[in-house]
Amino acid sequence: SSATSLGALVRLGSTNPLQQNAHMATEKLNGKAGITEATVTKAWSFWEKVNIMCFLCLCCVLCGVNSQLLPSSFRGLETSLHTSLETLTMQSTCQGLAQVLSCPFWGSLADHGVSRRQMIAFGCLMWGIVTALLGITDDLKMMTVLRLLNGAALGMVMPIVQSMIADIAPPELRGRLFGIALGAQNIGVTFASQAATAVSSEIIWGFYGWRISFGVVGLISVAASALMASLMLDVPRPMRTSNVDVVAELALLRDYMNIPSFRVIFIQGIFGMFPWSVFPFLIMYFQYIGFSDKMAGSIYMVFTLTNGIGQVLGGYIGDAMSALSPDHGRIATAQMSVALGAPSIFILTGVIGKDTAHIVWYCLLLANLGLGSSWCGSGCIGPILSEIVSQKHMARVYAWSFTLQSFCGMVFAPTAVAFMASYFFDYKSGSADVSTMSRERRETNAAALGQSIMYLSLVPWALCFLCYGLLHRVYPRDKKSA
Repeated sequence: SSATSLGALVRLGSTNPLQQNAHMATEKLNGKAGITEATVTKAWSFWEKVNIMCFLCLCCVLCGVNSQLLPSSFRGLETSLHTSLETLTMQSTCQGLAQVLSCPFWGSLADHGVSRRQMIAFGCLMWGIVTALLGITDDLKMMTVLRLLNGAALGMVMPIVQSMIADIAPPELRGRLFGIALGAQNIGVTFASQAATAVSSEIIWGFYGWRISFGVVGLISVAASALMASLMLDVPRPMRTSNVDVVAELALLRDYMNIPSFRVIFIQGIFGMFPWSVFPFLIMYFQYIGFSDKMAGSIYMVFTLTNGIGQVLGGYIGDAMSALSPDHGRIATAQMSVALGAPSIFILTGVIGKDTAHIVWYCLLLANLGLGSSWCGSGCIGPILSEIVSQKHMARVYAWSFTLQSFCGMVFAPTAVAFMASYFFDYKSGSADVSTMSRERRETNAAALGQSIMYLSLVPWALCFLCYGLLHRVYPRDKKSA
């Protein structure tokens, strides 16, 4: 209509040249998808928001459990399947690759009218079935196929979760809701790191414990899928799936890449995701130091639990810093977070001796690492993305952002740990239980993992810190032009 066209002209007139193409693509895709402001904007009541957030958090918890099952079971898989660390990290790489590559597809379906409630329910159902199947197979090729399917199912979670949060919350409150969702995900990671690690090498009812944990998580996910499909609220949107156009989607990505802040977020994510993809190897690190499977999981649980608290805390800190300095507060929050995390991982893996007597120091450093290094996503990246792009394309924007940021970290980081530990620091895989290894071999493997984790955390974080500095210059201008 003429009013819509006039509104588009006014918005285009207020943008800088780099963002005009993105707005043109936005209007073009809106018309093609039949999406208008009226179809994506709704006044939510308090209890409707509670309903949506509860189910989003449930989904995030299950996503966290599922994503942590594999690294928590590395030693059990290495022993029972007589395989190497390189093979297991390749499984993790395949899952991560499928997860990041599938995100834009799910985001496009959500923005073109497919029910996000049904998509989340389908995702839970899909990874529930796949996880149960992973618990009963011994064939590594079949495991690889199932890992690809599992990653594809996990790929739909965060774009949809973050787009729904952007729908129900104003900009000044989004940081804390992003933090709550990410904190819920870390509750799942915490549970899996404790429970799955403790039983991974145990024999329960004649089966290895990792098989039992995979089966239980699969059944719970299927049950949760049924609850989401029947009880969760959703935003009604006109169905336009026939208008999904790969060329147009790539054109939209190209035009958003012309926004400097989006480019900086993409570049920092390449480095920033590396540490988070190597931290799960701390479980094996503690096992080689000499802790039992259960104790290693308990120590790592300190990190995942405080990390979940830190995600929520980061959202509140980001909102508060934004109120003090709208143009620089969120960016400063992210830089403080990186600066707090780096010393902890350096001392943990490079300074303190590798001995079970240092358990208190391990826990204190992991607590500091979890609380301090986890503010970036909820306090900075999520809210900033919601302010520089069109809300009508929020699912796709978060999907592309997650894909571009996570690709290097989730796909290459696990393999990089195995490669560096094996070829630079003399790590040797084996089917023997850690307790039966020679002390020399156990200490060498622990040192190899520790050095690999340290280098693959500190160097990317330093580059990430510098990238955040660029946001101070470009974000204020992009926010005003959006």
